[in-house]
Amino acid sequence: MSYRAGVSELNTPEEFYYTSSTTTQPRKPAALRRLAGTGSSPLVTYDGTGAYFLDQLATGVWRLEVMPDAIQVRDPFATTSLRQPVTRIAWNTQPLRLTLPNLGSDFTVRGLNEGNTFQGQATNATVRLQPGVYIVAARSKNTSNFTAQTKVGAIKLGEFVAPSATNLPVQVLHTAPTQLQAGQAATLQATVAGAAATDSLLLVAQHYYGPTRTIPMRRLTLTTAEATVPANLLYPGLLRYWIVVKGNTRNTTFPGGHPGSPRDWDYAPREQWEASIVAAGTALPLYVASQDQQRTETGALMGAAGPIT
Repeated sequence: MSYRAGVSELNTPEEFYYTSSTTTQPRKPAALRRLAGTGSSPLVTYDGTGAYFLDQLATGVWRLEVMPDAIQVRDPFATTSLRQPVTRIAWNTQPLRLTLPNLGSDFTVRGLNEGNTFQGQATNATVRLQPGVYIVAARSKNTSNFTAQTKVGAIKLGEFVAPSATNLPVQVLHTAPTQLQAGQAATLQATVAGAAATDSLLLVAQHYYGPTRTIPMRRLTLTTAEATVPANLLYPGLLRYWIVVKGNTRNTTFPGGHPGSPRDWDYAPREQWEASIVAAGTALPLYVASQDQQRTETGALMGAAGPIT
């Protein structure tokens, strides 16, 4: 377990499990029989955020189960409420790359769960898949004996249960940096939930009482995006910015999820992200009560003579 890397792993000759992306090499790849994880590893490259499970059925033949994307939209350690979803579920089609021993780079893939009719072949060890169960096999392997009803252990190969997609409006999650260095370009990243693959994302950045720029954001995956604010906009002062999700028929601006764009003449909402732009060498405040009080937990311990502060 690594707190710093944010990952837990189990790595034995036959099993390789990890809770988030890892660079750890499996102990004996050729002896591997079971693999499960989220994110990417030396054997699996995956853009999605859902878990996946691989179980070897025979040499060069694997059962693959892919769960839908899980997108964290709120602090899971905040006050619990049934009216405040913490995680959104999205059934996205995502690229997945497998470099398992004896599989090759042109392996075949066949859907097994109910309603999953996918049949395809990998290119450069990569295939695009939606959540479901699949037979993944080296191109030379005959997998006709493996059907949805074939039993392996306590389950049938085609069994698949997953949570339904979350039906909520689009959300953009972002935390503004405390400071930005003047004269140095800055890359800002955001998590996006509910935006279609065809939607565009725009960063509208404005130096306080100065110029405003609209910067197209790069979709790193279906759920992450980034944009780089140029150095010539980052001179000492204050940067204000918004993220606009641009669909076919409407624009939605964050923070707040308001209709329209900050560049519209009649855009009225006052919400925005802000970051101070400071010269190199400026002191970095560790705590500003007016800004950080909502992220501070305080209390008193009770002693025999009263509260201990």
